[in-house]
Amino acid sequence: MKKLILRIIIMLLFYDLEIIADEYNNTLAVLDVKLANNVPEIIEGLITDYVFDSVYQYAQKDYTVIARSLRESMMDEIEFSISDISDNISSALRIGNYLSARYVILTSVQAVDSKYSIMMQMVNVTTTEIEGSYLSEAIGIRNIKEAIEICVSNILNENTVSNYDFEDTNNQEVSVIDTTGNIMITTHPEGAAIYIGGILSGTSPLLLENLEPGNISIEIKCDGYDNNILNERIITGVTVNLEKILVPRPEPLFEMVYVTGGTFNMGSIDGDYEEEPVHTVRLNSFLIGKYEITYSQYMEFVEDTGRDYYARSKWCDDDKPVINVSWYDAIEFCNWLSLKELYTPCYSIRGDWVYLNSDADGYRLPTEAEWEYAASGGISDLGALYSGSNNADSVSWNKDNTHRETHETGEKVPNRLGIYDMSGNVWEWCWDWYDEDYYIDSSEVSPPGPVTGYYKIVRGGSWDSDDFYLRCTARGFCSPVSYDTDIGFRVVRNIE
Repeated sequence: MKKLILRIIIMLLFYDLEIIADEYNNTLAVLDVKLANNVPEIIEGLITDYVFDSVYQYAQKDYTVIARSLRESMMDEIEFSISDISDNISSALRIGNYLSARYVILTSVQAVDSKYSIMMQMVNVTTTEIEGSYLSEAIGIRNIKEAIEICVSNILNENTVSNYDFEDTNNQEVSVIDTTGNIMITTHPEGAAIYIGGILSGTSPLLLENLEPGNISIEIKCDGYDNNILNERIITGVTVNLEKILVPRPEPLFEMVYVTGGTFNMGSIDGDYEEEPVHTVRLNSFLIGKYEITYSQYMEFVEDTGRDYYARSKWCDDDKPVINVSWYDAIEFCNWLSLKELYTPCYSIRGDWVYLNSDADGYRLPTEAEWEYAASGGISDLGALYSGSNNADSVSWNKDNTHRETHETGEKVPNRLGIYDMSGNVWEWCWDWYDEDYYIDSSEVSPPGPVTGYYKIVRGGSWDSDDFYLRCTARGFCSPVSYDTDIGFRVVRNIE
């Protein structure tokens, strides 16, 4: 009886659209996205929005798309969890029948590092046939929307049935055809760099000739604009015209300093035993925040996410470093900032476990080695005791020159790289777990720190520290769930 009532409701809702005469007609329902375990949950809602918006955009001329709000309310009524039962076609057909839809759209997403594979299928509920499927790939989160649009365009407008399979994409045999096609690439603005297979082919406008038929991946890069990964089909004897309007990249929230990679001696024989032995470490180049994350910057995150935060008024000046943040708070901030600026988040978070994608281009906390290298001045290190000087008061707010509180960032002398407050003001969270004996067996190349532990590394000392803990080599540690008025953080990014 309940099912009958629901179907009557559907018919009444679509009465004005004149589809009652044909129960199924061209009605189409979009099911929620199925994410593989290696896809960060933080982007699930974003991908679902992209899929529904793209389907509605391409389908509205030829199909009647069931409104998302209606679909969700009806699924609640029949007590189905779409995310649990839409992972196979038989379950999708059951949902389609309940929704009185002739077609359902299924979407699956997998990830390898920062590369996302999007498989979309259009299933005919009446015939149980897959009438269209397409696989598209995106490098980084910023290109997922375009990859989804490519899938939707192909399955709705061309009903292209793809031979790709997620579990067998590396074993596909590609037939070689003697005849070729061309593609003309135009961008606005002009002058964007065009990469084919990771190799620079020229700048736009650019005519690529004598290409073998089939799919081709094109990467478009232009300073100040969002990167684009486009998947196009080369057709025998045809010149495909590709015109792309580039999207300006959002203004970054703060300044970053380029740190040239190199080799340095990490540790000290003049500090605690945990700073020994002095050992050689080699790092790649990276970007690091010129200043510590400030209260005003962190409050944007709080307002966007509804996160709880409290600090007494004397710590809350806009340009003072944020305090009272746990290590987990800093990790969440990094992911939020990455999404805000259209980068791929570096962290996947599962309860108390945080997994690092070291190849992602988003924001993250520095490793302990990166922090010490940057604080010491990178390859321009002159052996200063503190970050930028042998005089602690010139470069830091510390126990002897402050009234037991933080000060605005950037008021002291920077180090040789132009980075401020790496000594004093607030301790700064690092990625690494703490192990007092880690330097004995530390990796020589980009050491990631111990696999696990009880405490996380903090570096740099604070407004409440004496000179000993302001040194570039001094190591501190704290529980990742704790927070205090003398702990903050700064962020880094990989070089693209």
